[in-house]
Amino acid sequence: MNHSEQMLLKMSYVKEGKGRECIPEELKPKTGDIRKYIRLDSNKPSFCITTDNRKVFHYSLNRALTIRELARIQTFPDSFIFYGNRSSQEKQIGNAVPLKLSEKFAKKIKEYLNE
Repeated sequence: MNHSEQMLLKMSYVKEGKGRECIPEELKPKTGDIRKYIRLDSNKPSFCITTDNRKVFHYSLNRALTIRELARIQTFPDSFIFYGNRSSQEKQIGNAVPLKLSEKFAKKIKEYLNE
């Protein structure tokens, strides 16, 4: 991933499991979604994956999550192919109901209908 020097600097301040509150005031974004500029916590489940995750950082590496990492959180198999540019792929992943959750719902609905 190609991050600007300013983005890399902002990332460097955000500790594991923390967010934009770690960024010094002079660098902190003044506007925008508060769910941006956050770093995953390796000991906790992920937060909700949405359609714009460019400012969601890997728990230990100084970079945003890849499309494949976002897809794994949403329980897509690694063989699943996303088409389009990164923004389009993020939307596909963020708008999806996690596959394993969908499977659980489908099984329960099937059980209910078979009663």
